[in-house]
Amino acid sequence: MTERLYHEDASLRRFDARILRVIEDVQTAGAAFLHTHRPGVVLDRTAFFPTGGGQPSDRGSLAGVGVLEVLELDAAQVRGEEEGDEDGDATSRGRVVVHVVERLNDGLAEGASVEGVVDSVRRLDHTQQHSGQHVLSRAFEETAGAETVSFHLGGSECSIDLDRVDLDAAAILEAERRANEVIQENRPVTVRVVTPEQLATLADEVGGVELRKPPPDVVVTGGKIRLITVDGFDTNPCCGTHVERTGELGLVKVIGAERTRGRTRVRFVAGRRANRDYAERVRVVNDVAAFLSVGLEQVSDQVRKIHADLRRSEREKKRLEDELFPRLARAWLDEAKPIERGPFQGWRVVVGEISWGDGTTLGRLAETLHVLGKESGGRLVTLLGQDDGGGRVGVLFMRRPAGPDGPDVSDLVQAAAQTLGGRGGGKPDRAQASGTNREKLAGVLEEARRSIVEA
Repeated sequence: MTERLYHEDASLRRFDARILRVIEDVQTAGAAFLHTHRPGVVLDRTAFFPTGGGQPSDRGSLAGVGVLEVLELDAAQVRGEEEGDEDGDATSRGRVVVHVVERLNDGLAEGASVEGVVDSVRRLDHTQQHSGQHVLSRAFEETAGAETVSFHLGGSECSIDLDRVDLDAAAILEAERRANEVIQENRPVTVRVVTPEQLATLADEVGGVELRKPPPDVVVTGGKIRLITVDGFDTNPCCGTHVERTGELGLVKVIGAERTRGRTRVRFVAGRRANRDYAERVRVVNDVAAFLSVGLEQVSDQVRKIHADLRRSEREKKRLEDELFPRLARAWLDEAKPIERGPFQGWRVVVGEISWGDGTTLGRLAETLHVLGKESGGRLVTLLGQDDGGGRVGVLFMRRPAGPDGPDVSDLVQAAAQTLGGRGGGKPDRAQASGTNREKLAGVLEEARRSIVEA
């Protein structure tokens, strides 16, 4: 069994240990982990925290070799033996911590003494996030009666799932306020290991604070339970690393919340992450305020006003397009004469180019053309191009009816895409392409027309 130094001292970053076992390929141990087919090392003692309890593992180095990931596994998984082998060594009983390393060298051999160095930046970050979660979870329970049912510590943000779906913005803000109040009070955070029997008197020992959730069967080996207590505020069973005082968190900031599967998921950051997040948000808001030429306090109202104006403009644009499209389509149709000879005799070809609109405009124009073309009783091919000044041009080729007798516009689009310096594709009756050679657009449309008319 590996002695876990981080349980007693979360600030420990350097330590000495002895290698009990070297694993050539941790994959053979049957573990699910991030770095496949890498060697692993089992130590008699470690300050590296293994993945667990919602907290990712530490990283760092052993004997100068990078530690990529740390896992806690059953000893029998590592040795391939049955549990309860009383004749085996320390790695064949209980659970062990496996350090997945970049490679093996002469210093990483069974029986060798090694120095371990834990990545301080990563450890501090995870410690702040995990302690921040304890404080925030208790705050939600205290202010809103919402219990935490799961916790995730991600690379950029953290989240807790709460057992209530009806939490509004005011309730979330109040929990955040209470959490930061406890942080500013700089309360002591203590670790203790107790037996299940000692839990009965725990509330009296920690100032009347009851356990926030029932302990798991085993949090620390030997059937004992490891508890994290925020003085006078929260006590919770946990295997993770934590700060020594709440003031070390600096700040907990909720950055979002959404309802999911009958729960409320609250996303947050703490400590240095919260500082970085705040700095980035201030930068963005300042940029927006400067762009809009308004003060910070006016940004929200100004953005809402712009959004409302945009919605009105879009409605007016749609009204005008509904008037324009049929007129434009009829003008193009009037210019299109039926092909007099060849395999596509009787078909009409409409060629049109526009310099406005969005990604839906060509499709809407083509549909309008074919509705009007059907009314006039003819078979129709539309070859439409668009250059909206944004650096790319697009074409949409369509024919109706869509049976097997008309031109295959997908072949024409492939040729157009190559000329335009882009990509395209579709079906024989409808295909489109885009590219960057804007000056080639008119020629592409004309070439496609000639391919049909002169076939």
